[in-house]
Amino acid sequence: MDAGAYRIPDSSEAVCSSCVKLLEQEIDPKIQATDSDEELVYIKSQLIEQYGRLNGPSCQAYLERYIASQEPVIKKIRKKREEENEKKSLEERNSQITEEDINNYMSTSGFNFEGYVIKKYCRIVNGYVVLETGFLSEFAASFNDMFGEESNAFANKMQIAQEAAMKKMIRQSILSGGNAVIGVNFSYVKFSSNMIGVAANGTSVMIEQV
Repeated sequence: MDAGAYRIPDSSEAVCSSCVKLLEQEIDPKIQATDSDEELVYIKSQLIEQYGRLNGPSCQAYLERYIASQEPVIKKIRKKREEENEKKSLEERNSQITEEDINNYMSTSGFNFEGYVIKKYCRIVNGYVVLETGFLSEFAASFNDMFGEESNAFANKMQIAQEAAMKKMIRQSILSGGNAVIGVNFSYVKFSSNMIGVAANGTSVMIEQV
């Protein structure tokens, strides 16, 4: 026994190197991979019984205390894993949304659809697009000629920005579980002399045909 190879946190008890190797290579990965407290309790009991039987009661007692000391760490690892899985799932669902899904998505500036009933209000959704350098100066230059080419060019760019913001808002609605958006409106924010933000806003809802 190579005593003193490892000490349990908040304890003066020394542990042999074979237990340290066991912890690093087998026990830590197993307990960190648990997805629930119930699973952790089960794995914990199995490990303590299995390795305690092989290495004696002193190791069994140590392993029990060690695993208990790791529970806060395990919960942090589990939470991070859940967040990563949720992010991955969201990215996967987002990649599956097609242009056809967006184009056929129901939306209105009003607060209901004729022939449909709202079954659930999911969440407020938004889509943002920023128009960069030169757009406001184009607008100022074309203000005196509202029907000129420059004015039309600016209007077209604003229309494209609105459509892009709308698509982003619809994507957010789909990901939130809704199948329609109500109360759609656009807002505009001036960030600087050459930047303007276009936002599409609405409420994602789940509707059902009457």
